[in-house]
Amino acid sequence: MNQRFQNEEIRRVAEQYAPDELYRAICTIGPQLESELPEFGLCPEECFAETLELLSLIAEKGEDILSEVDNIWLRKFNEYRRVDRHVNEVEIRKAVGIVFGFCILAIDSCHHPFYRRTLSERLMQVIADHQFDGWAATLERIFSVPLPEGWFDAFLDENLEESDNLPQLTGVPKLTTAAEKFSKIVAPFGFVELSLVKALNAKQQAELIELIVKDACYAAAMLKYLGYYDRLREVYQKKSNEDIISHCAKAVGCASSTFKKYYYSMSSKDPYSTYERHNSQAFFDNGQINADYKRIKDSK
Repeated sequence: MNQRFQNEEIRRVAEQYAPDELYRAICTIGPQLESELPEFGLCPEECFAETLELLSLIAEKGEDILSEVDNIWLRKFNEYRRVDRHVNEVEIRKAVGIVFGFCILAIDSCHHPFYRRTLSERLMQVIADHQFDGWAATLERIFSVPLPEGWFDAFLDENLEESDNLPQLTGVPKLTTAAEKFSKIVAPFGFVELSLVKALNAKQQAELIELIVKDACYAAAMLKYLGYYDRLREVYQKKSNEDIISHCAKAVGCASSTFKKYYYSMSSKDPYSTYERHNSQAFFDNGQINADYKRIKDSK
């Protein structure tokens, strides 16, 4: 069985999210579902991280998500297919369907009619459009797992007291709203495990994050400097530049098209040469990235 999540990632997710009801719900039947994907594999921890990423996108887009549901399915399907080209497409469709199924389980806990009815029905329709063998029985098993009423309401509210179980950087002092959002989105993907981030104390990490979210052009350069893009590619198998751009744009709080300009400005093979040259590379060329990191690391 394939396993993209390594033991360290599995341990970290299991420890960090142990109290979370959605994580526990996924773990209830996750191993059984994983056994039904002998080629692809989908451990409960990876399933949780993928579901959480989709839920974060839904929370960000709100009702605008409806027009993007089909593209989200195809993007996730293509991402999985690029990662494991030898896996048959039926298993890939089932893996995506499982993630969408747990997403429906989560939003069905919401009291808002848009999420509980409109979006839930739309996600179900997409799964049906790309159905796999036994898809109805798989969804029935997922929906039979209990999840407390209001779980997704708390997720949407981003209330710090109610979201202690949601992803955030452990030990970091109180952050601004933008920095808090960033920390929640990148936490499941091991941002604090990056060697340069891990070398900082909690106060220094908070200062670094606040610096990143102030400017998307600067953020693109700093995330490259920290090695976050490489981690997404190597550990979490986000091989596509589009996947990386979409994830980082969401974390930083800008449009994907905007972050794309900054991301490719650091490449000598910029395929988007028609873009105005928004040069994130300049932050490397003038030494600002290195100087900022050194200043933060040397601070008390």
